Amino acid sequence: MAGRKGSLTGRCQGCNHPERVRIERFLATGAAIKGAARKFAIDYHALRRHWRNHVSAEARATYIAGPAAATRLQRRVALHRRLGGFLLRRLAAAPAVVFEDRLARHRLDQEIGQRPDQSVDSIR
Repeated sequence: MAGRKGSLTGRCQGCNHPERVRIERFLATGAAIKGAARKFAIDYHALRRHWRNHVSAEARATYIAGPAAATRLQRRVALHRRLGGFLLRRLAAAPAVVFEDRLARHRLDQEIGQRPDQSVDSIR
């Protein structure tokens, strides 16, 4: 599973438990560690260490939302990162564009002989 920290030594009771995925799903839904330890016959402290040190936040979110939702979320985050810089550059340039538009409108008003206060925009 992506985002899994895992046990480096191979001695973690939680990582080596035959029902590891069920235990992690159970805990991800908000079950108490003590209750899960009793239910799956694993030491409370070992399960607590496993949950804190070997199950990443991404893996916990995947258990809660499901793999399809996690994939959609990852795609949205990637898209947001790609577009974020583009949108920020456009927003930074927006005041200059608005100013240039007003200046162009003012010049057009002068060319056709209208005063700026008599332009079509001021009538609306």
